[in-house]
Amino acid sequence: MNMKIKQNISLKRYTTLGIGGPAEYFCCVKTLSELKQAFMFAKQNVLPVTVMGGGSNVLIADAGVQGLVICVAHDTCVISGNRIVVGAGMSLDKLVEMSVKKNLRGLENLSGIPGTIGGAIYGNARAFGGSIGDMVRQVVFFDCNGVKKSFSQDACGFSYGTSVFKQKQGEMPGVIWQVELFLDVGSNMPWEKMNLRQAIIAYRNVRYPPKNKSAGCFFGNAAAGMFSPNFLSKLPRFAKSQKEIGAGYLLEQAGVAGKKIGGAQIMRHQANYFVNAGSATALDVIKLAQFAQKKVFERFGVRLQHEVRLMGFDRDPFAESCPQVSGA
Repeated sequence: MNMKIKQNISLKRYTTLGIGGPAEYFCCVKTLSELKQAFMFAKQNVLPVTVMGGGSNVLIADAGVQGLVICVAHDTCVISGNRIVVGAGMSLDKLVEMSVKKNLRGLENLSGIPGTIGGAIYGNARAFGGSIGDMVRQVVFFDCNGVKKSFSQDACGFSYGTSVFKQKQGEMPGVIWQVELFLDVGSNMPWEKMNLRQAIIAYRNVRYPPKNKSAGCFFGNAAAGMFSPNFLSKLPRFAKSQKEIGAGYLLEQAGVAGKKIGGAQIMRHQANYFVNAGSATALDVIKLAQFAQKKVFERFGVRLQHEVRLMGFDRDPFAESCPQVSGA
């Protein structure tokens, strides 16, 4: 085997939150050959496989992750007209920048979002009314036996904050490897999209300061149908859309903004933004998020669902049947 597989590698440096224990085994794969070698290693040693990309929307357990953790670094990109074929390991924001420079329209709303293409597909990354799933033509996926599978846009099952790869990760373990997108050709004034991109990045830098260690928005928005028409009629416009109520608004109204437990803190100006304010542990984040989830439920009768992907946990600590962690 040419590819190097390491043991007991701390995963903190591979996440934007800067939290997490070690991977029992770890490797980065850039080529298809390396990916198949990684699968073979896991199969020969009877190891579970966990896949990660840019580590921007994950919370890793303090105890780490058992088995083999594969970090996808496949980042090739070919742009032909309005067709893009890109490796899942490429930075999402880098692809957005490249598409804007090529006068292609459809991804600029995603400017400044951290993470990789693969992670964006997994969670159907979205912003300002658009999502990456809108532009997808096909996703190439390899299961843990190295068998290639192709998913059309419809087969990807894109919806708010999710995809078939997220919904059925336990049933179909494997790796999102390559993505084909078709974008719209821009106007004769390509600077408009560049200006929009720069404005979005400036907004995000204020709203979500890049110096903060964070996993992004922790909870998903709540379905508007969970609230009474009377309640919805009184909401400010910024807090709702036709189908959703902003989780940040609900958290703010529940009074959790600024709350800190251990080294984990909820930002004062964005109550759905949890940060590592020092030497936070995953347990600190769990306690803080459970506290916030409980306060929203007490105030509105709605249980927010986490968007952040959990790695290395035996059970979902935010499930309704799961008891609160002491101190939450």
